[in-house]
Amino acid sequence: MLQSLSIKEFAIIETLDIQFSDGLTVLSGETGAGKSIIIDAIGQLIGMRASSDFVRHGEKKAIIEGIFDIDHAEEAIQELNTLGIDINEDFLIVKREIFSSGKSICRINNQTVTLQDLRKVMQALLDIHGQHETQTLLKQKYHIELLDRYSDGQYAKALSQYEETFNQHHSKIKELEALESADQALLQRLDLMKFQYDELKEAQLKEGEIEQLEIDIKRIQNSENLSVALNAAYETLTDEQAIPDRLYTLSAHLQTIDEILPETFQKLKEDVDQFYYTLEDAKHQLYDEINQTDFDEQYLNELESRMNLLNNLKRKYGKDISELITYQAKIAEEIDKIENYEESTSQLRLSLIHI
Repeated sequence: MLQSLSIKEFAIIETLDIQFSDGLTVLSGETGAGKSIIIDAIGQLIGMRASSDFVRHGEKKAIIEGIFDIDHAEEAIQELNTLGIDINEDFLIVKREIFSSGKSICRINNQTVTLQDLRKVMQALLDIHGQHETQTLLKQKYHIELLDRYSDGQYAKALSQYEETFNQHHSKIKELEALESADQALLQRLDLMKFQYDELKEAQLKEGEIEQLEIDIKRIQNSENLSVALNAAYETLTDEQAIPDRLYTLSAHLQTIDEILPETFQKLKEDVDQFYYTLEDAKHQLYDEINQTDFDEQYLNELESRMNLLNNLKRKYGKDISELITYQAKIAEEIDKIENYEESTSQLRLSLIHI
């Protein structure tokens, strides 16, 4: 209970001391006499927001002090003990100083406390109720509920249908908001993935292409040396003392020997014949290679340009060609999912219109 109130330099009050007794206390006076100012001063003791406007004109600070009986205020005593505030007596001195700068200091039993701690203690000791605060009818948030009660069940079915429709509508709005909150990030990701997919698709990646390019580029770059070596090898197999011809002659001699000494050199003859056919195949292969080995600068430039493109893609994505082919397929699936997601969002918006 508030026992006494002391006000100094607060608003239009220079100094005022009020003693309160048990029972009801009534403050009466004409308009502008200062009744509301006294209530505002009490409000400062329970932690209401301070303002420099509360300091009397020309003064540095305003002081409000109240003495409270806490003999039976168990909740307040418990809060005071929690905050470590001394309570040797059965009364409490609460003081609030408000400076012209707008700042304020709160004290309980001469111990400085925060505004938040002041509120915790004082909410168990004092409360302020304004005019009409207990009149529910004047509060807009209760109007619909009061109207529904007044109908006395006459519109219960319509109300139930409305509540069901409203809940559906509210649920879909929340669902749409959740989807739209991710829209921007998804659209940015979709743009990036579409760019990557188009870039990889345009590259027409193939497994093992880099290895084949390396072979082809090396072949063209060394076409002169290759041509000399191919021609020399081919000439070895086709000149007057060509090895296949000599092997053919050797095979004929071994055949004659085999007729006289059966099976003595049969294995050797078989090996010679096999080697002869191997060299014959090699001769045709060398001939084909010679016809294909020409230095083509334009073709070399195309191959090197293709190699640069593939290497740039490897560096850009940090993946080899086989991984890039897999990645291309993966982002194609993700693009399809996101585009379907956009379609779902559009359908959800449409459903909201028809609810």
